[in-house]
Order: sequence, then C-alpha cells, then structure tokens
Amino acid sequence: MNEANMRNRSQWCITERSLRALAETAEWHEFTHFWESTVSSDSPITPEWVYGAEGKMSHLWFTSWDSPEAMRNDVSCNHGGGVPMSVINVLVELSGPAAAQD
Repeated sequence: MNEANMRNRSQWCITERSLRALAETAEWHEFTHFWESTVSSDSPITPEWVYGAEGKMSHLWFTSWDSPEAMRNDVSCNHGGGVPMSVINVLVELSGPAAAQD
C-alpha cells in the first residue's frame, strides 16, 4: 500500500511526496538561500530535515488534519524556528487531499 492510501485522502498530512514537491518551490528556495546566507552555510537545509519522519518537527509526521487551517495552526507553532509562513502555506497546500491523489 502506498503512503497516499495509508491515510484518509480527505485529510491533510505531511508525506514524502509533499516534501519532495516543497523542495522544488520558489518559497523553499528563497528560504534556503536566506538560511544558508545567515544561519548556516555548512549544512544545507532540506524539507526532510525540518518536517520528515526524523526531522526537527518529526512529531507531526504521523499527524492527519481535517482542514488546512488545523494543519497550518500546528505546523506554524514552530514559526519561531525560522520557517516563514510562505513556506508553511505551500506545505499545507501540497499536503492536502487533492495533492495526495495520483
């Protein structure tokens, strides 16, 4: 069973697919450019490092949300960690039910 079928398709959830898609967005590239120029140029930041199953916010990996607002609320609780809302908004969009469908 693939990861999209393991969770309810009417819910929002962080998946490998949504993280791969996030890595390709302008919002993510802008954030990583900022991160590497001001925080750490020695360690590239990836969506998996932040949101993956073993990432800094791994406690959200197996969470499913019933709405984009609920997901956005939980994911943005770490807003002080440096991830801008523009990236969080894109992650929520990429993690929604329509994004999970093949």
